[in-house]
Amino acid sequence: MLTVRNIKVVLVYIPVIDLLNDPERRQHDRIIQIIEEMAKDKEQICFVNYNTDYEARHDLFFDPRHLNEKGKQIVTGRLIENIKRMLTFDRALRALEAFIMPMQAKHSVAESFAKLE
Repeated sequence: MLTVRNIKVVLVYIPVIDLLNDPERRQHDRIIQIIEEMAKDKEQICFVNYNTDYEARHDLFFDPRHLNEKGKQIVTGRLIENIKRMLTFDRALRALEAFIMPMQAKHSVAESFAKLE
């Protein structure tokens, strides 16, 4: 359904402090790995994990589960940049497809005529 409607989904793992994940680090990391693998298999889904980069930055947290003002600004800024990059890449890809498709169609027509001769 996402592909048909050309909908992209961005799953974002907002950081929580490492002290919450450390007691069961193996299970936590395995869950993240499963999500990453599922997203990798789906062209329309992108998984962005900010936890790894920020979980040890205790100065960015209001409490173990919530970022403080500085943390929110940093993570939100990074998310905005990542989405801009994704959109730019998507537009470039669509432009390339629009350029290539007519060339492929011409090639197919030429091949069809060649087969008739």
